[in-house]
Amino acid sequence: MNRYPVIDLYSKIENLINLIPDGMVTSYGSIASALGDSVATMAVANYVNNNNNFKKKVKSKSEINKINKDKIFKEIPYDGILKKLANFQKNFKKKIALNDGDDKTKYVMALDSSYQIDKNVEYQITASVFMDLNEKKVLSTSISVVEVKFPYIKTYLAFRELPGMLSLLSVVPENTVLLVDGNGILHPRYTGLATMLSILADVPAIGVAKSFLSGTVKDDRIYMFSVEVGRIIKLVNKIYYVSPGNRISIEKSVKIIKKFVDGNNILPLKLADNRSKIWKKALFK
Repeated sequence: MNRYPVIDLYSKIENLINLIPDGMVTSYGSIASALGDSVATMAVANYVNNNNNFKKKVKSKSEINKINKDKIFKEIPYDGILKKLANFQKNFKKKIALNDGDDKTKYVMALDSSYQIDKNVEYQITASVFMDLNEKKVLSTSISVVEVKFPYIKTYLAFRELPGMLSLLSVVPENTVLLVDGNGILHPRYTGLATMLSILADVPAIGVAKSFLSGTVKDDRIYMFSVEVGRIIKLVNKIYYVSPGNRISIEKSVKIIKKFVDGNNILPLKLADNRSKIWKKALFK
């Protein structure tokens, strides 16, 4: 299995905050920029607001504007970890192969995660549902629970979800395609969750997102820089954005997902979502 950087971003946020002298303050955005990407501002805000020890030192931009300038700490050192992760994703792009191989898919394995904070520790509860492609029957299920070290940050979802998902992929039957609630190549760096999971596990994967991340839409096709990266599937009351992760084409990705349409849901992913929530409720009463 290929390797990827496993980062404890919560510790990095805490370390940066601890550098702020008592009596001084900085903004969520300043911490995010020090991490390497301002898109992490909301993740920093959530972390601070869940930790009373940090609320006096890190505040919103509107709150900062009401504070005397001599109380604002501007000497936060640049860490740049998110910039490094983005570059890692860009390099992963070189490994992508959007072909169907021998096209002998027999099974799908859907993976989905729920999250729970317990005693100040966040956990990822991941469920997998293994199904027969033609008969659409559940053949097996599994579950994993791992500690979470990375918050949700737009375009960096893979670094949050990979630990739990990869823990369930030590043995994957041949002719299996993975399904995940996230994007594949429909991503600013072409390396969404499905793409990174596929390359790391060396198993074909499809991304099925419920919200639109980026690109240009024309009819039911999604383009980035004039290259088709995904398709839109419209159901009764839901829209799904389907993109190949790796080792599978757009056409085959759409064909497989449409095969599992069940009302407003994609059946394997809905079952995985349900199981992760059931186990979350059972484990954290």
